[in-house]
Amino acid sequence: GGGGGGGGGGGGGGGGAHNKRRRAPPPHLVGSVFVPAESPAGAWQNHGERYNHAERVALGQLTDIATLARWRRDGRALVTTPPSAPEVGATVRMLTWRQPSYVGGRYLKRARGTPQAPWIDSETGVTIGEGSVQTSLDAVVSRAFRADGSKLNAAGREDIDVRMLGGGRPFILEVHNPRRPNAAATAEARAAMEAALEAADGGAVTAVDIHVTDAAAYRAMHEASEEKEKEYTAMCWAEKPLTLEDELMLSGIKDLQIQQSTPVRVLHRRTSMTRPRTIVSCRCERVPNASRFFTLRLKTQAGTYVKEFVHGDFGRTRPNVGEMLGCAADIIQLDVTDVVMDFANGELKGLDGDEREGKIAKAE
Repeated sequence: GGGGGGGGGGGGGGGGAHNKRRRAPPPHLVGSVFVPAESPAGAWQNHGERYNHAERVALGQLTDIATLARWRRDGRALVTTPPSAPEVGATVRMLTWRQPSYVGGRYLKRARGTPQAPWIDSETGVTIGEGSVQTSLDAVVSRAFRADGSKLNAAGREDIDVRMLGGGRPFILEVHNPRRPNAAATAEARAAMEAALEAADGGAVTAVDIHVTDAAAYRAMHEASEEKEKEYTAMCWAEKPLTLEDELMLSGIKDLQIQQSTPVRVLHRRTSMTRPRTIVSCRCERVPNASRFFTLRLKTQAGTYVKEFVHGDFGRTRPNVGEMLGCAADIIQLDVTDVVMDFANGELKGLDGDEREGKIAKAE
């Protein structure tokens, strides 16, 4: 509150300096953000640095009109009026920066321990996990487009220890400065990208239904993903052996409304609040000859924390599987088996007509 008040109450000169400071990058990013020299941002940054240097030199040497007049009398003037004719011709350099291309599809993550985006520990600087979905997709797509890189926008994300199987998770890559903007224009080229992903890293991250899409779909992806449903397969454990009645009780869950407080494991980065979520359906299967272990096949509303629905998260998710069984329960492994979202060939098909246009307009 104090910092905000101080910024608003400053005078004219102080306000200008404050605004300049606000436009500067955060201290921890200075020197660490790569800006290509040939990009418009890089050219402007270089021009700005030279201009600021010249301005500092001028201000340091010339402080008032009287000083300029004295320099002219002494023959030390840095400028003449009118200026003399230039002796060297001007050099003009034109830089081209291509509009982004957009490539969509559905990615599959078959290996646990791979995050969706590169994950670096903020305290130690150590990379967490084995690669990432984003870097695997970017390595193939950016090479095909001869691009400077890409940005991933996906319909939600799974935890690092969760696999993405089934039909895959919808995604769109914004490909930056593509020198081959039509690299995915043919079915053969798109099939080659899918084959390259399948061959890399043992197929840990692959993609299907790669297609060309547009900026409107890229911006609308998040809006559409908020209304999707997701299907999971979870291997679970219970403190007591499950009976047939327990199995039937869990299999009878349909449109169950639960209340989920922000899980303890994400409280450091998510707002603490309670959110209503729906377990659309559930099917329970006991493991033969190991009745403490069981499999849950769940369909849930987007945004449901499935791990917490099983173990309860210290009572922060209610009702939960452990509570319904009357004993402690926990989840051993979790897979996403489907993201129920009609997305193919660049279209968010679940948003037809006016509804799709409204979502795109809201995203823009």
